[in-house]
Amino acid sequence: MSAVLYSSSDRIGVVTLNRPEVHNAFSDEVIVELTALFEKAGADKNVRAVVLRVDSPGGSVAGGEGLHDAIARVALKKPVVAVMGGTAASAGYMVAVPAARIFAVDSVASSWIARPPRARSAGSSR
Repeated sequence: MSAVLYSSSDRIGVVTLNRPEVHNAFSDEVIVELTALFEKAGADKNVRAVVLRVDSPGGSVAGGEGLHDAIARVALKKPVVAVMGGTAASAGYMVAVPAARIFAVDSVASSWIARPPRARSAGSSR
């Protein structure tokens, strides 16, 4: 079973972390895979927007920052939307910050332990 799932349909790419056995915590290997998928989606001319499904307590801070930056680079080219599931804490929240929109289920457990980094998204005038 792959740790990261990627699909595209109707010109929308969907990236989902798929590690339920460790509550979708980020590992260095998963960060590398997620970063590569975001770069692929960013370069894919058939994908006009990317959805990131987040349900993670976080993980490696340095890895989370690298993934945040990769997502922010994609967000400069096309809309990114983050959808928070049950948990989006620490790096799990940080990776959602570059999204143009963040949606969360009513019961999401989310937190940030420092000031979130500023990110520019598609269409932003900052």
